[in-house]
Amino acid sequence: MDMMQSVCPVHSFHENAFFKTQSNWVLTVMPNTITSPLIVSTSAHDVDTTVGKIQEFLNEKNVFVFAIVDHSTQASKNNLELSDEKLIIFGDPKTGTYLMQENPQIGIELPLKILVYKDMNGKTKVAYKSPVELKVQYGIQKHADILEKMQGSLEQIVKKATT
Repeated sequence: MDMMQSVCPVHSFHENAFFKTQSNWVLTVMPNTITSPLIVSTSAHDVDTTVGKIQEFLNEKNVFVFAIVDHSTQASKNNLELSDEKLIIFGDPKTGTYLMQENPQIGIELPLKILVYKDMNGKTKVAYKSPVELKVQYGIQKHADILEKMQGSLEQIVKKATT
């Protein structure tokens, strides 16, 4: 397998794809492609201000913030350099539980996460994984509307925090 090949999500298929199965895993490898499961936006603010705006919005909507992981501070504590980067972990157990009842494996994706970071050009970026993509990946049918609502909420949060 060529080192330039990339591993794509299980639900992505292509006629030239190479499939490898091992145990219960299926990897789809597509030559010369780079895909990202993330939706990335640029913020008009620095990382801390953007994170603060996200927290404020979540608090207004009574959404629980489980944690904010400060990757750059942890790197610094270990004598490593990393641009400003924070991960916000948040959600509503009443909502996520329905998804996990349908497929417990989706629990690896929950609670929701938003990554706020300074890129190599010094711009603040906000990234999240599309919940709608999880519908296919985890075979969610009965509660697909929840994932669509999550997608809309994430779009709203990012729009408010980045402008």
